[in-house]
Amino acid sequence: VGLGQREKATRNSRRDREISARSAWSPRPMIWAILLLAWTPLAEGGLEAEGVCQGDGTCTLTSYGSLSELLKDSHFLQQVYQTSYRYFPKIVDEETFKMISDADKRIFGKYGATNRHLFKTIVNGKPEPLGGPEGLRSTAPIIVNSVQDADESLGGEQGLATLFEASDIGVRPNINMYVSPADRIGLTAHHDPQDVFILQLSGSKIWKVCHPIGGGVELPTRVSDDPSHPLYYRYTDEKLEKEGAKCESFTLREKDVLYMPRGTIHAPRTTASNHSVHLTIGIDGDFTWGDFLKGVRRTGGLKSNDALAAYFDCLPGRSLNMLVPHRALQGVPPHSVPKALVEQYQDELSSLRWGKCDDDRLNDIKNCADCIQNTISLMRQLQIRKAQQDEVKRRNIWK
Repeated sequence: VGLGQREKATRNSRRDREISARSAWSPRPMIWAILLLAWTPLAEGGLEAEGVCQGDGTCTLTSYGSLSELLKDSHFLQQVYQTSYRYFPKIVDEETFKMISDADKRIFGKYGATNRHLFKTIVNGKPEPLGGPEGLRSTAPIIVNSVQDADESLGGEQGLATLFEASDIGVRPNINMYVSPADRIGLTAHHDPQDVFILQLSGSKIWKVCHPIGGGVELPTRVSDDPSHPLYYRYTDEKLEKEGAKCESFTLREKDVLYMPRGTIHAPRTTASNHSVHLTIGIDGDFTWGDFLKGVRRTGGLKSNDALAAYFDCLPGRSLNMLVPHRALQGVPPHSVPKALVEQYQDELSSLRWGKCDDDRLNDIKNCADCIQNTISLMRQLQIRKAQQDEVKRRNIWK
């Protein structure tokens, strides 16, 4: 997920936590790098216990008639989303599946000079350039990134990406496609910096899934390729055993979906007798609550970097890295933020875990309607600018 988009995180000292323009770093550089806001290290915290699958490998599943029904279900959105992984067998309805089932054939037929950089192969558990059209005949697994713009069934008005964007998740996803022959190991054990929905198109695939450990516990929004860095995202079997990671396996078949919050460790492989084609639907939101607080500082609601750092000390890392409500931002005029949206954000702020601070600090920001309104206005301006930049980038990639 997000191949070619990961950035190597750099080590910051405690002093650098005070948000400074000199060491600017953001989980979503297209958005917050514009503000020249620095990265703040993840705070200490733990995995939410609610709704996690049991250690014996069983999960309490709610029955859903379709993927669209799941994406608007209040239990899923409030208790599972951004909290714990879930396996949903046969959740893709027949109409949707018929629309997307042959997308892989259409996408491979569009391989060309403008999009060849999106085609990768897997070598020794890691992605590598495909190496030209002959690579399409390789017996190694193939990854095609950002296919949401390659096919009408994925990116059109009735497409899969639009389904997610129009849901209460409210984020237009990045979709990658993975094609693997039988009896092949995919990417080695790792976690991703965005929530993912794995949707099986054909064949079958076995997924080893483990609860987060280390930096993965904090819902990380970025990763590091440096093995010595706290945000390193790859795991050996020895490390998983040493850290006591709780793992289980799922076999995905046609129409099955596996949901994993960012930080969830996973390692896929195909079965001995079956190939696999699956879509990885990545939910890479524009803003976390940590970003929101930075926006409040940027717009003058917080008067100093010290004040901002104090708010970051109030909240556990998982709360800071939770996504703000994105659906509510859609279509909002940047300079005319409705009162109802401000009130929604006030309620959402109250729902965060403020246990490390007294009520006065929460009330100072919650009751400052102008602070919230100005920050939402800034977020919408950045979203519009990002959408314009993205449109220019992808205009001729998939002809």
